[in-house]
Amino acid sequence: MIHREGDPHGALAAAVFTSGGSRGALLLAELSSHRLRAAGHAPSDVQVHGIGFVLAFEVRRPADGALLLDALRQALIEPVSPGEIAAAHLPSRLRAAADVAQSPSLTAACAAEFGAEGTRGLAVERAPTAAELEQIRRASVRSGRIGLSVLGPPALLDEVAEHHRGKWPEGHAPSEVWPAEDQVAVRTSTGLFELEVALRVPDQARALGAGQALMREDHPVFSRIMALDPELSPGPVSVALRPRGACLSLGLVREGPLAPTIDTLAAATLVIEQELLRALEARPDDPSVSALLAPEDALEAASLAAWTAVSAPSVDATAVTVVEAVVPETTHLRTTELAGLLRATEAAWNKREIPLSSRGEYGQPESWLLLASPCGTGPEAEQDAGLRALALESAARAFDGAFSVVAES
Repeated sequence: MIHREGDPHGALAAAVFTSGGSRGALLLAELSSHRLRAAGHAPSDVQVHGIGFVLAFEVRRPADGALLLDALRQALIEPVSPGEIAAAHLPSRLRAAADVAQSPSLTAACAAEFGAEGTRGLAVERAPTAAELEQIRRASVRSGRIGLSVLGPPALLDEVAEHHRGKWPEGHAPSEVWPAEDQVAVRTSTGLFELEVALRVPDQARALGAGQALMREDHPVFSRIMALDPELSPGPVSVALRPRGACLSLGLVREGPLAPTIDTLAAATLVIEQELLRALEARPDDPSVSALLAPEDALEAASLAAWTAVSAPSVDATAVTVVEAVVPETTHLRTTELAGLLRATEAAWNKREIPLSSRGEYGQPESWLLLASPCGTGPEAEQDAGLRALALESAARAFDGAFSVVAES
């Protein structure tokens, strides 16, 4: 329950974490919406994801909150009848979703986006049946898989709390298998070059804090990327919360006519991964509350609260990296090639070190450290290295004060 004043209306939302991937989430969301519309309680907003859906409602009066809660519960717990498949237009809804679906995406799956499995995952060739949908409903409509939220003034919160007596079928939170290893994929496209690097993170608070830090315009990740290729444009930073952990991601787009070299691609990938991991190292104040209140729209804030109300048991796991490159068909870059290049580049970077030269000069109690590019001394032989700089500095000092020339050091 979120006490917030000043919105044009209150909001009530329910999140349901479904089985059956994007197909199961879409079918149950459409059926639930159809039932609610028939009962006179059409949802104000419906969000379908790859692992569930959210129904949100505007609440104009406190008494309406209790009515909506009862209608929502009835729409979810009622068994599926065969006639509802056609009445809710489920086959056409499935075909429409398949028409706009893209190829499977690892980073979309990390963020639990709808359609991450691609067209094949929606299985549009298999017509939905009442038996299939009832199996999805029975597995999904469980107390551990449903998150409820209400946002508004105290009168609305009290009304909903008082009437929240309906018992939901018992059940555990959704089980989310943690990825066993890093993942890399290359997809082809006729459009621009794109690169997406994501981290599956076990700690939601750290992911939210890292996302806030990476959104700053002066974050070093942006200057490091520009140094690699000025045509690389960073995309938005994304934090997708899941019942277990979160997905933190940052993408790139190259707006020039040519794709970057594969060496630049590997370097950009490792730069983003390094900066994402560094951002996660900082332990921020828990940003969860501010994240829930941040959306200006009441429906959006209530939907986020309902989605994050469901949590799976935490796991002792490390962050897993997911890399996905979308390249023009003419690039001919394969997944195995990119994965091998990333391993080789990372190994080379791990061997890099600052050259150290030392010589003992007794009687001088100072230490001198020079950190600079070696290009200026590259042409000099070892036996007279530095003599050119010494000669120039000596000549400059000889003119110190003459003709208004001042030597600075």
